[in-house]
Amino acid sequence: WDNSVGVIAVDAGGTKTTLGRIATPHHDIVTFVSVSSQGTTLITASRDSTIALYSFHETDVQQGLISTLFSGQIKSELPKVVLRTVISGHSDEVLSVDFDATHNLCVSSDKQGSALLWNAKNGMYLQALDYARGGDIDDSAVRAISLVRFMCKTTRVVSFCSQQHIIYLHAIGNSSNSSNNSSNLATATLAYGNRLLTWHQVTGEITALVTMGGKKEDMFVTGATNGDLALWQINASDDYTTMTCQSRVTMET
Repeated sequence: WDNSVGVIAVDAGGTKTTLGRIATPHHDIVTFVSVSSQGTTLITASRDSTIALYSFHETDVQQGLISTLFSGQIKSELPKVVLRTVISGHSDEVLSVDFDATHNLCVSSDKQGSALLWNAKNGMYLQALDYARGGDIDDSAVRAISLVRFMCKTTRVVSFCSQQHIIYLHAIGNSSNSSNNSSNLATATLAYGNRLLTWHQVTGEITALVTMGGKKEDMFVTGATNGDLALWQINASDDYTTMTCQSRVTMET
């Protein structure tokens, strides 16, 4: 429990090789680690309520060290990282974090039920995701946002509240159903904010959430403690957005 991050390479056959540990600026246990889809940025979250953003050393990226690590090819070198910024703003343990290099955004969630958006370049706070649903629903029950992910190449964020067992879908900026390739979305977020598009209550505790890219950017997969793997489809129009489970498989435990 030295608040560092261990780097383990796994080859195509499942053989694990421990490459070493990366020191972090955190003062408590690291709770979550994420790597950008481009393989250039590392993010860590901690029980001390902070987030840290790092860049992989340019030489390692150019020489292909990072890409080979994530393609099942083992190299003996430990990737070198440069600390870019430490982000403070959460009032409790940070449970999940994700990075969107296309739009220069970072999103993080904590044990108190907050999910916050940040400018990934300078660590500036942008705003919190709005979980208010209106009507007679008790929004005070939104606690412990245990998972949060950007939908690939879109302006949407999917998150899971472990207290309510609800999956939430938000739109970032001024678009609810289209891709936005602008690298200035972090600036646009300040102007347009975010809005809750839809939610779906599930049974069981979701412990894994993976968004999909390519032609399946409107889909994501969840894994639950009861062994369920579920494939979800987002259907959006100008008037409304729905989130439906397309298929479900129960794994034997």
